[in-house]
Amino acid sequence: DPKEAEYSRLFAAANKLDDVDAILNFAQHLREQEDQGALVWMRRAARKGHPLACLFLSEMYCLGEAPMDGPDYEKAEEL
Repeated sequence: DPKEAEYSRLFAAANKLDDVDAILNFAQHLREQEDQGALVWMRRAARKGHPLACLFLSEMYCLGEAPMDGPDYEKAEEL
């Protein structure tokens, strides 16, 4: 399955390299798949200071994407 192969490749890069761009790419992949793990990985990239991760994380908070129960504008503002 190509989606599983892409998941595995991105996951390995994000973990093995501890590269913020790899972490962001993996988070984006999870987000596109509507995987709840996207929030965790996006936070990780944002904590490392990636500006796009901060933007995407803020967007996720504003939209209330899973696993959140709804929008969280306070967290979005913190970014």
